[in-house]
Amino acid sequence: MAVLILLVGWWVSNRVANAVKRALSRTNADATFTPVMASLVQWAIRVVAIVAALGKNSALRWPAS
Repeated sequence: MAVLILLVGWWVSNRVANAVKRALSRTNADATFTPVMASLVQWAIRVVAIVAALGKNSALRWPAS
């Protein structure tokens, strides 16, 4: 299950980063700002996916109180 969370998170992060790039390229945003913001969004989503996958994995090993 953790691997599935990572795969979906990676896929979503790529899709959202591409959407951010397209959206910012249509505006008057600075050319150096666009890839930085897209990368920031991409890695923020990836960190959430990694934390979710680690949480899912650790929940299998530790019994609930």
